[in-house]
Amino acid sequence: MFKEFTRPAVWLLDVKKELPDFTKKTVLSPLHYGDTIEISFVRGIIGETYINGKRFEYKDKNVFLIPPKYLHTSVYKSGGSKKGDMICTFHINVNALESIVNIKNLLLKDNRTIFDLAFRCDDFDAMWETVQKILDENRSFISRIIDLLHLFEVIASQKSTDSHCVELSKTAAKLIDLIEENYKNKITVKDAADFFGYSTHYFCKWFKKETGATFTEFLNSVRIHHARIYLSSGYSVEQASEQCGFSDSSYFAKVFKNFVGVPPKTYALKVQKEKDCKNPW
Repeated sequence: MFKEFTRPAVWLLDVKKELPDFTKKTVLSPLHYGDTIEISFVRGIIGETYINGKRFEYKDKNVFLIPPKYLHTSVYKSGGSKKGDMICTFHINVNALESIVNIKNLLLKDNRTIFDLAFRCDDFDAMWETVQKILDENRSFISRIIDLLHLFEVIASQKSTDSHCVELSKTAAKLIDLIEENYKNKITVKDAADFFGYSTHYFCKWFKKETGATFTEFLNSVRIHHARIYLSSGYSVEQASEQCGFSDSSYFAKVFKNFVGVPPKTYALKVQKEKDCKNPW
């Protein structure tokens, strides 16, 4: 669970090129929120996405739009093994775009806001093709901006049946901050419940409803998210384990493999090999 910091890029596509074999294990993405509009493309995967506590079960092809500050996460249960399966996210920093085109004002002309848009969008193929055009740096900048506007035209045409909450839940935001500040330390479900003045039973029920997972599962997902960063920065497995709140490196290795698909040592070696290939000198 983490706060995604503002991205400097106006647009960016994050593509998971090597998907884990979801038929062997369920994979959780850390619960998070960001300052950008996030458009998520998921194809050939069985699972579900939660946006501000609302659950969406996957179809064969899925497009989700997550407004800024909206808490969201995904649970991948099966798929990822055949050609064409994919998970990727496209981020639009509307604030960075304002000097070129003001998306917020354009939506207001049609009495809409970013927060009125549908969470789930149809026409996966058309939207994916448009995103590829926007990202094609060989095309003129004007053409790419026109395609970006076309993308919002398609998004705005979707009928929203979702009950939106414009502001991120204060409780959820506090929870994100709590875990970000304490993932290195021992933190129990009771600690989290006590922090908010909830009973453990109520807190567990609320958290499961918001995320589709238990508090412990998500705490571990956050720890492993940071462990990958530590390992990529040259930390040893033992150091990464300690930095991320695991007192037992063997247990850390087991949890890491459950989330990432390979042991931490294998992951660290793979990252180093990729760095060596990019920097042969």
